[in-house]
Amino acid sequence: MKVTIVASTRQVRAVAALGVGLSAAGHEAVAAGEASPGVYDIESIAEAAGGSDVVVGLGSAGAWAVSAAELVGAVGAVAAVEPPLPTREFAPAWKLRPPEKLNRVVGSMVDVMGWVRDSREVNQARRAMGLAPMGNPFHELPVLGAWSPTLVPTPADWDAGRVMVTGEWWLADEQGWTPDTKLEAFLAVGDRPIYVGFGGTAGSLAEYALEAILEAWADTYRILLDAGSLTLADDLPENVHRIESVPDDWLFSRCGALVFECDATRAHAAARSGIPSIPVPFNPSQRFWGERLYGVGAATKPVDPRSGWEAYKAALRETVPAREPAAAIAAQMAGEDGVATAVAAIQDLVGSRH
Repeated sequence: MKVTIVASTRQVRAVAALGVGLSAAGHEAVAAGEASPGVYDIESIAEAAGGSDVVVGLGSAGAWAVSAAELVGAVGAVAAVEPPLPTREFAPAWKLRPPEKLNRVVGSMVDVMGWVRDSREVNQARRAMGLAPMGNPFHELPVLGAWSPTLVPTPADWDAGRVMVTGEWWLADEQGWTPDTKLEAFLAVGDRPIYVGFGGTAGSLAEYALEAILEAWADTYRILLDAGSLTLADDLPENVHRIESVPDDWLFSRCGALVFECDATRAHAAARSGIPSIPVPFNPSQRFWGERLYGVGAATKPVDPRSGWEAYKAALRETVPAREPAAAIAAQMAGEDGVATAVAAIQDLVGSRH
């Protein structure tokens, strides 16, 4: 079986993980991506997908992947790393948080607006290729949810026969990685440190949040600080150790608490580590995952990055009762194998066609 996976560069880890799983199961896996950031081309995807049995599109690549599947005569399917459909059970990842009773109404509105934005370009490209206009494939085709069902179970108001939450498409990223001697020495002495880092988040708000965190903790607690490109004072206290490019999967389990922006990938890494988190979200998607960690007990309530140092003092106290639930969530997630489940689901798609 040949499977082509279409995704943006931001989802390269999920694509790589699924590709490894498909190869291990004896299948051929091919990756196709953007023609340029945020731009897809049906013809080039179809060229890469020639001879495929299945073409899977992740997130915004979904409609483009399904269109290419039509051209090459393959099964089309879509996937997402966070919930793509409206539901009564939780609010959409949107800038405004609706009252709980309006979750599905607002989610449907956000869903429609997103498809209106994307469909014009997709259907224009389809007409140029001789294909009929299409509706939102997430409403019509098999959907693979590449996130942990422990963190986000399949909502009861979704079509369970069409939507399958497989678990995260994940591969350990620490294999073959070793820390430098300074990091080893810092970890070896004293209490477990607090990890603080916002990934690639930049700008004055992220700098303000880091300064507030350091004001709250730097004179009292050991901190591993991944400031990235953010500008901070050079004269940091001795108990603050700066790091760079340390794999989350290696590092998180060696810490006492985790303070980070909480995108989907890092939220899963934190949950797997069994260490309580303090989410500091900068956008709606990060807020969604921060609230999911908080909802299962593995994190404190997300802290607004505009908060002062007092909010971080209070949040750190909240990590103490979160330790036991965080460890329980990690144990539960240890039984998940999202890649193997996704591979089996893709095999079933081909089998049902024949």
